[in-house]
Amino acid sequence: AIAACAVVVTALAGFLGSYGFHPEEARYTEIAREMLTSGDWLRPRLNGALYFEKPPLLPWLGAFLLQLFPQSPEWALRSVTAASGLLAIGSLAYFCYKSAGRTAAIAASLLLATIPLATAFSRTFATDGVFYGLLTCALAILGVETLQNRVRAIPFLFAGAALGLASLARSPIVAFAIYAPIAGLAALD
Repeated sequence: AIAACAVVVTALAGFLGSYGFHPEEARYTEIAREMLTSGDWLRPRLNGALYFEKPPLLPWLGAFLLQLFPQSPEWALRSVTAASGLLAIGSLAYFCYKSAGRTAAIAASLLLATIPLATAFSRTFATDGVFYGLLTCALAILGVETLQNRVRAIPFLFAGAALGLASLARSPIVAFAIYAPIAGLAALD
């Protein structure tokens, strides 16, 4: 289990600040930087122009971490998506542990940590990593509650909060396209 944790952390969080920004990262980095320098956290800007093409959660988190770690912007910004990747892996492990046991939880964690696209999402400062981390968290919580035939308020509140934050990370239209079929299937049970 300890070796599995080491592989997961190294795959997602190792060397986050050791390479420059990709073009997509540069766009979100500039939005976060402009939020921080202007003090206007409600109206995102890119090169001085208002930028409402994406919801604001990623720039908010980026600006906050740039404020905390101004000397290492690559590491600070990518730590947002690395934490999201760890959230996704932990959520999947939680679901697998509750549904199939410890071995399944370790295997699923290692598998998700080594999938190239999931690793890329977790190491790139872009909306996809935060979205997939929060969505996985919500689905794991709801999955465990469903498996155990329980309807408790606190887990559903946490799942709802994760879904709401996921909507602030990625387009609400994308979130709706994912949540609507899930809600429809849940209603059929």
